[in-house]
Amino acid sequence: MSYLYNNGFLHVLTNARRHLSNLGLVEFGYFPNKPFILTYDNTTLNFSFLISGEGNYQINGQRVFVKAPCVLVQKPGDHCKYGPLKKGKWEEFYFIYEPNELCRYSSSNILQSDEMFWPIHNFFAVENCILALTDAIDSNQPADVIEQLCETLLVTSKMPKQVDHQDKVISSIRDLAMSIKQDCHQPLNFWTLAEQMGLSYSSFRRSWIMLYGVSPKTYQMDVRVTKAANLLISTDMPVSVIAEQVGYFDPAYFSTLFKKRYALSPALYRKSYDATLPSEYLGPTRPSEEDTYIEREQQYYR
Repeated sequence: MSYLYNNGFLHVLTNARRHLSNLGLVEFGYFPNKPFILTYDNTTLNFSFLISGEGNYQINGQRVFVKAPCVLVQKPGDHCKYGPLKKGKWEEFYFIYEPNELCRYSSSNILQSDEMFWPIHNFFAVENCILALTDAIDSNQPADVIEQLCETLLVTSKMPKQVDHQDKVISSIRDLAMSIKQDCHQPLNFWTLAEQMGLSYSSFRRSWIMLYGVSPKTYQMDVRVTKAANLLISTDMPVSVIAEQVGYFDPAYFSTLFKKRYALSPALYRKSYDATLPSEYLGPTRPSEEDTYIEREQQYYR
């Protein structure tokens, strides 16, 4: 993967939130060419996506060799020491959560209690998520959207092993998934689409799950509901109009699906956020002065 940016960046959300509830994201950043080893006593919940490179990773005296692509985890209370091999460098994308988020991620099975790291099997999907996140940063999307994308990235990092993307069937499925993201309100008959690809629906569904970790119907629903959530917190459009824009013409059915995903009705979800989104919502994004160094305030040193 080529560098996401020529220079690294640091983005702090702590003082930029305007909503009443959040997912606990404090900071995220990117090292395109990290040459140094970090040693510190951790107080937060951190996830580091090792995109390229290799090195040593030590948590509470337990040491392992890690190689990209993988995800490194640092929990509150961990003594950490890690970095690339001597005279080596690695590419790292990371984000930091408040310590109380450990309970939520553990209970959701995204994070196992004894997990120090895990390999990324479907790097294609992870790469797409990272690029979507960096696009959201560049376009000054609300902090709420950034938090959702970070959580999606974590879930995606545990998807099944990727398959051969040169395969004609897989290429067709990828094109279809992309069209759903771009135009999620369109009605689709997955049985007919499978037949057009020369597949039984069961084979089509199995291939889709290998790529994206969920069935095609669930994938489409997730894209629609996620877009609806973004519209709810970034516009003042009526819920019924938003439902139609994402492909649901029955507001009651849309509300049922939305509540199943977010545990709140669309109206209550919107009320949990401020009605207006000021331009400074995300706070400043500061590029690094050097390719391998990110200046951080003392409170954020790790």
